[in-house]
Amino acid sequence: MFLNGNAQWKAKAKTEVQSLIAKYTNSSQGSLASHLSDLPPNAWEEEMPVMEAIIRETIRILLTGAALRRNIKEDLNIDGKVVERGAFMAYPLSTLHFDDLIYPDPFKFDPDRRD
Repeated sequence: MFLNGNAQWKAKAKTEVQSLIAKYTNSSQGSLASHLSDLPPNAWEEEMPVMEAIIRETIRILLTGAALRRNIKEDLNIDGKVVERGAFMAYPLSTLHFDDLIYPDPFKFDPDRRD
């Protein structure tokens, strides 16, 4: 969805995938899925910086729920408020993900952001 709205990043992703397929497969025959299954794990992990940036930015935009945590140790003091042992805390991720002090123009799909 985001790539269809951003031709530049769609082209970068396509080029990256095509380069890896050319590097690790010997044939132009077969489906894209079969070519991708031929890629070694280290290629997925170490040779896809464009896809990594796209995935990170997509997660930032779409992950807007709450992070939940149960305080399992002693009482915790946060900003003058006490979170008692056994209590649950919730943090709305959108507060962080759409903070324009952290992410300028936070609603824009921009995989070029640096964490």
